[in-house]
Amino acid sequence: MAGNESKKPTKRRGRPPKSKGLGDTLEKITEATGIKKAVELFSEATGLDCGCDARKEKLNQMFPYRQPTECMTKEQFDLYQGVRDIKKIQPKEYVGKVYPVLAKLHSSLFNHRYYEPCTCSPKEWDQWKSDIEKLYQHYKTEQDGQS
Repeated sequence: MAGNESKKPTKRRGRPPKSKGLGDTLEKITEATGIKKAVELFSEATGLDCGCDARKEKLNQMFPYRQPTECMTKEQFDLYQGVRDIKKIQPKEYVGKVYPVLAKLHSSLFNHRYYEPCTCSPKEWDQWKSDIEKLYQHYKTEQDGQS
């Protein structure tokens, strides 16, 4: 064999792909702990299928992770547009008018239960607004391209 024709798999660099559900997460854990390699060696030696792939898929179906949506609806776009620059107009009423809309939009766009983070720490609110703004800009760009 030549020097670069090794049978060893190359290590993947960077972040692993996001888990679709519990099955993917368990697979990552068994890979990290070495359990998966031991099971594969046992399966190879005995000729028995461990059933790992089928179990992973079944667990992913039973316990899927929520994935964010890729775009806004016209109603969501209009709702966000209505509060997007309200701070410039009515700064005292910002928390009462904008935060509930941000919470509603973020929960529906990013598939999580509705809740309103504490107003004493605006980091989460700023992140939510940034998340929604990206989808808003994407929707706006698509609409401008169709005009």
